[in-house]
Amino acid sequence: MKQEVFCNGGNNYAFKHPPKEYEDACICDTRDKKSEAPVTKKEEACKIVDGILNGKSATDDIDGCKPKENYKPWNCDEIGSLIKKEEKGACMPPRRQKLCVSGLTREDRIKAIEDIRTEFIKSAAIETHFAWERYKRENREANEQLQNETIPYDFLRSMKYTFGDYRDIFFGTDISSCLFIKGTSNEIKSKLGDQATTEKGGKHPNGKTRQEWWKTNGPDIWEGMLCALTHGVTNTEKKTKIKTDYSYDKLNQSKNGNPSLENFAKKPQFLRWMIEWGEEFCREREKLEQNIGKHCGEHSGDA
Repeated sequence: MKQEVFCNGGNNYAFKHPPKEYEDACICDTRDKKSEAPVTKKEEACKIVDGILNGKSATDDIDGCKPKENYKPWNCDEIGSLIKKEEKGACMPPRRQKLCVSGLTREDRIKAIEDIRTEFIKSAAIETHFAWERYKRENREANEQLQNETIPYDFLRSMKYTFGDYRDIFFGTDISSCLFIKGTSNEIKSKLGDQATTEKGGKHPNGKTRQEWWKTNGPDIWEGMLCALTHGVTNTEKKTKIKTDYSYDKLNQSKNGNPSLENFAKKPQFLRWMIEWGEEFCREREKLEQNIGKHCGEHSGDA
């Protein structure tokens, strides 16, 4: 455009600042900005848990998982095919044989990255719900302990073992021979990826590796387990205190030489199950010795 107006004023002034043809380009701070996509807020773990447990009784099936009835004995490689052949010497706990995984292994469940978090929270919560109902049946004082804001030691240990088993499914380190679980692990791997970038240099969805995902969402899975455990606690203050005292952050601190929750869950599954077997053996032996002492005392007059 030829500039012929040299008097100040009007839109054609030759020395106008900025020049008319560049006016729109220079007012960057006032130009229309593209609307940013809204950030999807994650649903709270307890809300997810409430959605699947509300209205359910201790005997109702939930999302394909059943109440814990009769546990089978420990399954070792020589008496069954629940464990991969290469894992010689491993024994699968009765608890693990009935682990709730139906929500994780169905083909239609994990369609998007967000579904991974949801299905793990659901499965771990249902597992905890049924395991707690069984534990209460076998331990009369259990519910009273929980109402007094204490998770029974043995049940807390079983929760930690269960948390570790779900972690193995997520990372593909589960040593069971279940092809459905293997398929779930592979599906997770394909959606999250092992590396931060693809072979072509692009970023994986969310730019997160599986390790980063677990660091962010693993605590939510544990919280979901606590929500399921305290679902029947009607006193809000007590429920909050239990979830606070046994939170992921609290248990993820090493104390008195005991590993943190995450470090315990990281142990190889083979080793964790071996530790679990040893603990159960010691408990059963102690019960047996107590029964022998009781019966001997009844017949001989001394224990």
